[in-house]
Amino acid sequence: MPMFIKKLLKTKFFTELIALTAALYLWLVRLTSIVKIQNVNHLNFANEQNQPIIFAVWHGRIFYSVMICSSLHKYENYSLVSKHRDGQTIAAFVRKFNSKTISGSSSDGGFAALKQILKILKSKKQRLCITPDGPRGPNMKINSAIIEIAARTNSIIIPLSYSAKYARFFNSWDKMLIPRLFNHITVNYGEPISVAKKISKTEIAQHKNKLEQKLNKMTKTLDKFYSHNQVESGSQNIKRV
Repeated sequence: MPMFIKKLLKTKFFTELIALTAALYLWLVRLTSIVKIQNVNHLNFANEQNQPIIFAVWHGRIFYSVMICSSLHKYENYSLVSKHRDGQTIAAFVRKFNSKTISGSSSDGGFAALKQILKILKSKKQRLCITPDGPRGPNMKINSAIIEIAARTNSIIIPLSYSAKYARFFNSWDKMLIPRLFNHITVNYGEPISVAKKISKTEIAQHKNKLEQKLNKMTKTLDKFYSHNQVESGSQNIKRV
C-alpha cells in the first residue's frame, strides 16, 4: 500500500468519514427493519433503582447496540473506547448517536479512564457502555474491570446483546455482526447485576463469571433463533502493532 494512502487512513478526516458512513448505514438498518426488544422490564427495573447503569456488550455486538443505548435520550450516555486508531473510529461513530466517549482500556490508559469514569458515574442519569472483552480479546471473555467499576460507582450492570435474521459476521477477532437492510432484529436486556461496594477478589471473580455466562447464553440463544453458527468464545484475540 502506498505511503500516502497509509497516511490518509490515519487522518481525522478519514476517521470521521468512516464513522459517518457507518452511522448513516445504521440508521437505514433501523428504518428498514423490524426490531423486537426482549426483557425491557429488566431495564425498567434498573431505572427504578435510581443508580447509574453500565451496559455490558460484547465487542462483536456493539454495532446495533449503539442505536439501543442512544435511544435513552433523557440520560447522559457514555461509551468506553480504546485509544487505538480502531477505537477512535468507534468513538467518532458512537458520538453520532447521543453518546459521549471516554478513552482508555485495561491495557492502555486504564487508570486515567477509571478516574474519569468514577468522576462521571455519580448520578442516576448516567449510562455507560463497556465492551468487557475489548479492545484486544479474547472474544466473549471478561478481561476488564467492569465489576470493580460497578462496585466503586454503585452502578447496576445490564448485559445487552442482539442478533439479526440477515447478518454478516466479519472475520475479525470479535466476529463482529453487522445486520443487513430490511431485516428482523432482536435485542435482549439481561437480568441486572448488582455489586456490593465492599467486595472481595473472590466475589469479583464470581461476578465476572456470572456476567460472562449471561452474555454468552444471551448471544448464543439469539443466534440460534436466527439459525446462525455459534460464535466460539475465547477463540480469538488480536495483537496490536
